[in-house]
This record gives sequence, C-alpha cells and structure tokens, in this order.
Amino acid sequence: MKQKKGTIKRVGNVSIEYFCGHIRLRWTFEDKRKSLQVCPKDTVDGLQLATAKAKEIDSDLTRYKLGFGGYDESLAKYSKVSQKVVEQDDETVWDLKQIWERNKELKKGSISLSTQANSWKSVDKMLQMVDCSQSEASGFVDSLLKSYSPGGLKRPFDDIVAATNAWARRNDIRNPWRDIKSLLPKSKKSSNRSKEAWSRDEINEILQAFHQGKHKHYYPYVAFLAYTGCRPEEAIALTWDDVDLAKGIISINKRFTHGNLAKGTKTNDGREIRINNKLKELLIGQKNHGDNFNLVFPSVKGTYIGQSNFNKRVFKPVIKQLKEVGKISKDLPTYNLRNSFISLVLRETEIDIATTAKMTGTSEKMILQHYWGADDSVVIPEI
Repeated sequence: MKQKKGTIKRVGNVSIEYFCGHIRLRWTFEDKRKSLQVCPKDTVDGLQLATAKAKEIDSDLTRYKLGFGGYDESLAKYSKVSQKVVEQDDETVWDLKQIWERNKELKKGSISLSTQANSWKSVDKMLQMVDCSQSEASGFVDSLLKSYSPGGLKRPFDDIVAATNAWARRNDIRNPWRDIKSLLPKSKKSSNRSKEAWSRDEINEILQAFHQGKHKHYYPYVAFLAYTGCRPEEAIALTWDDVDLAKGIISINKRFTHGNLAKGTKTNDGREIRINNKLKELLIGQKNHGDNFNLVFPSVKGTYIGQSNFNKRVFKPVIKQLKEVGKISKDLPTYNLRNSFISLVLRETEIDIATTAKMTGTSEKMILQHYWGADDSVVIPEI
C-alpha cells in the first residue's frame, strides 16, 4: 500500500505519522477523521509506544464494528501515555507561530516566491509582536491592534485563517482563530472610493504635472490608466508579452495586488484592449525601459509598483498641489482615473454602456453604482 506523505506505517486502520515534531495517530471513526498526538518525535522508544497505542485503537475499532463496544469516543483511554507528555503536546498544538511555520513548510513548493517574500513576511513580522501561545482569539487581536490599524490586519488575517483552518481539519478540531477578522473594529468606508471623476481638462493637467515634474518616471503608468480605464493592479502586472503592437492589441490577463501576482482580473479571466494612436505612441516610448521582470510599467527600482505606497507618496502629493493652485477641483486617489475614463467615454462618445463595461472589465450595474461620475460643469437647465 502506498503511504501518504508523513506516514511512518499503518497498524490496521490506524496510521502512524510524524507531524510538527511529534508522532501522532490518525484513523476514521464513523466517517470522521480522528487524530491523537502520542509523544514528541525524539522521545525514547516513541515509535514503539505509538505502535502499541495504534494496536489498542485498531483492536477497539474492530470490536466496536462487531458490536462488542470497547471504543472510547472521548479518546481519554488512549491519551493516557504520560500526563506530562500530553500537557506538553497541548501547548505545542495551540502555538500559532508553530502552526504558521508548519503551514509555510507544507506550501512553499506551491506558492509563488512573491507571495512568500511579501504576504508571508508580513505575517512573520506580526507574529513576532504577540504571544503566539494564547488560544484566545480576542486577546490575540487586541494585542495586535496596539501596533496595527484594523485595515492593516485584514490581509495577514486571511493568511492566518487559511493556515489554521488547514491545521484544524488535519487535527479534527474547531479552529479558534477562524473568526478573527470579525473581531476587528468596523472601519468607516473611505470617502475617497467614490464615483467622483475628473474632467478632460483636469486629466490633462494631471498628466502634464507628471510629465514635467519630479515624478516623470511614472508619467507612462498614470497616462495608461487615464487612457484605458484599467485598474491599477492590472497595469502594474502588464508585461511586454501582453502587448502586440503589430496587431494593435493589449491582453489584460493578470493583476498584482497586496504583493502577489495573480492570474486573471478582479472579475474574470481577462480581456483585450484595442490600441489607438495615443496608446501606441505611449507604449513605443516606454519600450526601451527594460527591467528584470519584463514589466511595461516598472517602479523606479525596476520592480513591481507598490500601488498603496505610490498613491500615498507620489500620486496624492501631486494631486494635492494641483488642487491647491486651482488646476483641478477634486482630491481623489489613483483609482479614480478609472472612474474618469468611464465617465468621459459615456459622456463624450457614442459608445454605449454595455460596450464600455466590456472594454473596462466590469458590468453595467457596477458602472452605474460605482464609476459613472456626475458632470459638475452642467448648469441647471431652464425648463
């Protein structure tokens, strides 16, 4: 019989495995997976002890199936290896940092290096700041809120919940951390994420400020967003093999968000953009800017643009200055270049809303609810 990864041997219906530095037993009882940690892996005669326990459990399972009883559903009968060992195991099992490290070990071959370098690193840093031996989720969250904002914890918490859910399934227990995101204080929705949009003249002022200012490296990136209505994470992930200047087509098929490169867009598998003369001129001018990632719009360092940092340190100061001198009327984030493109297409061209939705990778409903901004220049009509 082919052994599963980590299995040392089987005793009837019971598997003996190495797991997180321990020897444990696993079996199925009434279609439910059960597990029991016997002793640390380096315990003298640990394998012999585990084998004896496995034989006892297998024998009791057989007797139970034959109707003679004897199987202890509470597992207390089989846990009496050594009270000291059991207590040590309980402490190890509930240590969140050990669970996280085990999760990384199991998944490092299937998770992208960018995720390991960014998302995993964020969790590593977070777990160093708290007592990971506590199993009380509320105390864990309260400790982290002393150093993090609720928004800053959401992404790392997603990774922790995924890791602890897998751990809980393996051990056939309830995950005490599964609802940690619900313990975060409710944050107010940012007023910046609105339907508001800039006018055509305001877009031109923004592009001119980037083209002539100290952040001119990012002019092509900002211009691409303004000319296409792409989401920032789609433009950041764009590589030159997605661009076919001869055929006049750009393939939008991936995104870079929260430090991770993912296939597809936010809403579907991808779409194509037809290149007009303005886009073609922009891309030809950008073609000579090579980098290690083959990116169309690399950061100053030649890597993926960090959108959150870009918006805070580059885009927002430019927009703030333009508003202060009266060249634009609204202080909005980078994402609202998408709103502006969609609003201008619907207001100033004959392209219908269904085509606009397909072109920008969204739906008619989303355009009406989130993207189509009002025209503030309209004078109330005389009726």
